[in-house]
Amino acid sequence: MFLNILIPRMLLGIIRLFYTFVILGAYCQNEFCTALRVQTVPANFDPYSTDKINITCIPDDPNYWAIDVVTLEFKKNDQEPIAVLQKTGLTTGPGIKSNVQAEGFIKKDASQSWLQLTINRPSAENTGTYSCIMFYLDESFNMKKEMAYANVTVDKPDLAAIVTNLMERMSSLEKLVKSQEDVNLEQGHQLKLQQDYITQQNLIASGMNKTLREQDFTITNQMKQLKDQENKEKSQDIFIHAQNDLINNLQGKLDSLEKKLQNQDRRNVNQQKQLDAQCDVMTGLRHEIADQGTQLQKEILHTMEQDKNASFMSAFLAGYNAKDTFQAGDTLIFRTPLLAIGDAYNFSSGIYTAPRSGIYVFTLSVYLSTVGWVYIDIKTNEDSVATVHGEFRHYWDQTSLSTIVSLKE
Repeated sequence: MFLNILIPRMLLGIIRLFYTFVILGAYCQNEFCTALRVQTVPANFDPYSTDKINITCIPDDPNYWAIDVVTLEFKKNDQEPIAVLQKTGLTTGPGIKSNVQAEGFIKKDASQSWLQLTINRPSAENTGTYSCIMFYLDESFNMKKEMAYANVTVDKPDLAAIVTNLMERMSSLEKLVKSQEDVNLEQGHQLKLQQDYITQQNLIASGMNKTLREQDFTITNQMKQLKDQENKEKSQDIFIHAQNDLINNLQGKLDSLEKKLQNQDRRNVNQQKQLDAQCDVMTGLRHEIADQGTQLQKEILHTMEQDKNASFMSAFLAGYNAKDTFQAGDTLIFRTPLLAIGDAYNFSSGIYTAPRSGIYVFTLSVYLSTVGWVYIDIKTNEDSVATVHGEFRHYWDQTSLSTIVSLKE
């Protein structure tokens, strides 16, 4: 009867354990599904035969909607982050598991950026909804967010094979029980022989007083050894208590570290909000500069009309196209004209040629859309007449330069 009850209960546990199945996939919840996608290989997995699962987050041909990918991030069940990828490197979050590895790159070409999770020997602990979150800058330097998902569950196993295996194990268990019963019978026989031997020993006990005294002395020594052993065990108990206190102390430090990590996450969120606000300010500054250029052109034209005796005037106001790329030693070319009086500045070569000898004023403003440093020189022919050095610790930091130069025609 014990076996009849045990088998259905074990079958029910196995069915409950393996009846779930795995579907790995990705779907996006955005209006357009081309911004971000998640690939999973393999699409389904068996916890007994699958070695690993790769979940890869890929920006899907974003060259037309993104100028820069800022962050790629994986979360599980929209809770703690597993991995966060930025240009400065990859960090793992509190949601990472011991059998999960992360790797990826963020490149200038957004379509070549990716973030991948590798789950080694996946189990039921790794099931859930994995969300990939991407923050990027659009062509207007506005911070945008995209999300895509992959659902991971356990694949349905072959129940017939499991039941067959279970029945074979139950048969082996029955054989083991039968073998144990035989051993018990043999032990009972040996016990009977020992009882007979003890009876015989009791019959000759009167002649063994000397032997008993020797045994009593031996027992005394054994009691002393037992006492020494108890003292050793007490010492071990003290050592174990000290280890427990050390473990509790370490646990407290771990809890404190976890709180610090949570505070750092909140600071990261605040920094992200500040970055969004700076992007909005940058957009406003661009519009303000364009408006100031238009107004300055109107004022200069008005001044020229009022003073018809003015013999000469040369001025330009231009902006740099953020899509242009450059390397160290290149000449910066401001291709976007905001104001042009005369044709002294060449918007194709980036060179200003003095139309007449005189005193000239040049002003340069620099906004850097990344963290780093830069040196920019203003040169007359090949000689540097002014240098601006900017070290940028935040996105969209600003520095500027003004200089007065005497030029010949």
